[in-house]
Amino acid sequence: MTKIRISLALILFTLVTLCSSHVYSAEPDPGTLILQKSFTTESGKQLKLNSFAGNVKINSWYKNELQIKIYGSREAVKCINFNVRVDKSGIYISACKKGAVGNSQVLGLRYEISVPRNYLVKVNDGKNVAVNNGMLPVNVTD
Repeated sequence: MTKIRISLALILFTLVTLCSSHVYSAEPDPGTLILQKSFTTESGKQLKLNSFAGNVKINSWYKNELQIKIYGSREAVKCINFNVRVDKSGIYISACKKGAVGNSQVLGLRYEISVPRNYLVKVNDGKNVAVNNGMLPVNVTD
């Protein structure tokens, strides 16, 4: 009888430990759409993205439209202000910290941007930049 109680206690302890470690996991939730915007534009203009963290995926298409989708965790919504500005030379996106941000990986930032062909793209401080069309002139700086 004592062996059964000890075994049940060990099983219960193991289950509680496993469940609580999963519930309190600090993994980012990159599936939350934070910002989505579209702008009419044309080839030959520029996109300038200024971000201190995140992965950037850039696609080109034949539309005269620029589309921005920014994904991130709930922590990113609390810690970052996103600004988008449009002028005659192009579109500017910036991500500014609202305060202290610890580990930027917890933010789970991901930028998905579609631009017209032959659009000049400048990315400042994006951690991983993927361009899905060799027709885009891309300038990545730190």
